[in-house]
Amino acid sequence: MEALAPQFAVATAMAVLCVVIHGTGLFSLARALRSEAAVERMERLAPLSPRGVAFTLAIVMAILALHGLEIWAFALA
Repeated sequence: MEALAPQFAVATAMAVLCVVIHGTGLFSLARALRSEAAVERMERLAPLSPRGVAFTLAIVMAILALHGLEIWAFALA
């Protein structure tokens, strides 16, 4: 049982780190999307326009980058 304690501690720390990375990233993205300029831009931006598609892809890539950070954190642990 003693050999499992360090592994559980590392696993717990990694889970907490992933929650912090994910939460901070999503909070930052949400805050950027709620800015006054962003709200005004979103009202005038057609979803299927080239700018709308690029905007959606940028958000998706940002979320994938967050997941990449989490994966690298596990890989380096």
